[in-house]
Amino acid sequence: MGVEFDYKVDGLFSIEKILEIRQKVRELFEGFSDFSPEESQRGYFEPKGKLPVFDELEGLSLVMIHIDGYLPSKDETLDTFIEILKQGESIIGDEFHLAVCCGFEEKNSKQTKRAYDTIRVWIRLGKLYFDYGANGSKVNADASYAKDFIKRLIHIMNLPIRIEERDGQYFLAHTSEGELSISRSLWGRGNPTGFSCEVMGTSIEEIVGCVKQFFAECATKKRFDFYWSFGGVHLGTETVSAHERCKRIYDMAIKANFPADHYFIDIEFTLQDLEGIEVLKSFCGPKDDVYTRLCSFDLPEDNYGEIKIVTTSKGHQLRLTLRTPDNLKLVEKKLGLKFSEA
Repeated sequence: MGVEFDYKVDGLFSIEKILEIRQKVRELFEGFSDFSPEESQRGYFEPKGKLPVFDELEGLSLVMIHIDGYLPSKDETLDTFIEILKQGESIIGDEFHLAVCCGFEEKNSKQTKRAYDTIRVWIRLGKLYFDYGANGSKVNADASYAKDFIKRLIHIMNLPIRIEERDGQYFLAHTSEGELSISRSLWGRGNPTGFSCEVMGTSIEEIVGCVKQFFAECATKKRFDFYWSFGGVHLGTETVSAHERCKRIYDMAIKANFPADHYFIDIEFTLQDLEGIEVLKSFCGPKDDVYTRLCSFDLPEDNYGEIKIVTTSKGHQLRLTLRTPDNLKLVEKKLGLKFSEA
């Protein structure tokens, strides 16, 4: 649409009032287009306190859901991570995956919360994995330094990986039949600075113990986000709907009751009817907002309008977008609303 003009209405609106406004738009404007139950939308939430509990997600159909639980960013949290992984090992089966993630400053680098290295230990389909990713450290800038660092990491973590050198670059290979994938590299396909490795014959206690040793030898005292991450495993052979699968993930996260100071929830959804915005409201934390399309309509002189619902923890607001501001007064008069610049 190019340049657009955005407006807001003061105050909160009930679902009944929103339905009334939608009906007015349907009756009073040409080219009415309702929200589509097939239109996928995204929402990001940081609910305060515990995860909200739902019997049913009325009016909302989930396409994807992922849940993170944040804990204090300090080495003592690693013992809590052992407990979380051991508990998760007994419940996730083939349907879910569970990871614990740690952000840190590499020993010879200066990093901030905008760019830090990460390690991750996770469980999927009964297998244990270790991930490393460089982001803003010397590992991510100097291939010679990266090779020496990765070599030391492999040794401390006792990983089933060997380093192979050819054509002036280094490459990683699994020493057995396990999975190994490269997520980041310097200069082409070689010189990897991020990878995920299946670890066999190692217990959760042992691998987290190696993480502690790695931090002692290869990191400063500076730590960043420490969190667990819970989601689903999509094999392409599921016999249940995406919504049912997502609901199982969410219900299992509540049942597991992993400790967390706060949460981050990422969902992809379709709005089946307007009752769904009440579910979105329940997800919202104090600083969250999520936009859902209500309807659109045509205006004179090739103008165009769209009304969106902005849902927060306090309730529902309305936003109007116009291609040009020329017909704002017309929209206000027909809908009986007063808009101001957003």
